Amino acid sequence: MIAAIWASVAGSSDRSTGDYLKEWPEEFHEARIVNLAHRSLRAVPPTIPEGCFLQLLQLDLSHNHLQEFPEAVLNIPALEQLNVESNCLRSIPETLPDCKSLMSLFCGFNFIREIPCCLSSPESMPRLCAVFIQENYIDIGKIPKANRNVFHGVEHQRVPQNVIPGFLWLGSKAAASDIRELQILGITDILTVSGSIPPRYPECFNYKIISVHDVPTANISASFDDCLTFLEVSFKSNTKRRVLVHCNQGVSRSATLVIAHIMKSQQKGFEEALGLVKQRRYVANPNTGFRNQLKQFEAELQRSG
Repeated sequence: MIAAIWASVAGSSDRSTGDYLKEWPEEFHEARIVNLAHRSLRAVPPTIPEGCFLQLLQLDLSHNHLQEFPEAVLNIPALEQLNVESNCLRSIPETLPDCKSLMSLFCGFNFIREIPCCLSSPESMPRLCAVFIQENYIDIGKIPKANRNVFHGVEHQRVPQNVIPGFLWLGSKAAASDIRELQILGITDILTVSGSIPPRYPECFNYKIISVHDVPTANISASFDDCLTFLEVSFKSNTKRRVLVHCNQGVSRSATLVIAHIMKSQQKGFEEALGLVKQRRYVANPNTGFRNQLKQFEAELQRSG
């Protein structure tokens, strides 16, 4: 049977003072599973006692207030799963390969902006099979191609991709929810393609809402004229307009409308427009029904000349 310690630290002894764990409690030293989630911790001990945590397989530090990645835990020899989700982390350390047994890293819902070079290829950490990075600030175009299959939650970043320079960004619901990032980008208009996402900041941005479900049978082409007119008016406006187009994941529905816009405004065929979008947001992938409708739209554009 796997020994498990479900930690109850805050206020339990003089080893912890509110949000700072001074030392690892002795009862953890032989554990295989340690859970320190939801403890309001801002820091953990910077070192691991010699001869301790030799059997530790899983460590959960999620839902705390950690400002820095707890690099000391990377020296735990058998550690297979590390969860640091929902903290205040801004980076993943280049020392990550020191954790040679690590198989799963959960670091979503932080403030991370870059993938470290140590994760640029599978050879650096051969046992690592999953890195969960949802709801960070990572430009997914910079995720190394050689190791993309390891990363999960890529589409749910708070940073959208600039598909048409200086004018049109493509992203997810997470990107449309971060007002600070939207203001940094200078977004003025938001085109939402969803069945259930209401305007988040109607007092700050000009919204266009289209209700379409992400299923192959949905008639998204019925919204082409309305949406493309919205984008065209924004593009030709005398004022400097910047538009975010998003759905839930920024993969199918919103990508379909951006592709349609490029096809019409730049006289591109479907495959070429899709390729242009995927160059900036590689997860863009309209469902089969939407692809067929885009191909029909291509034929209509060719006929209209």
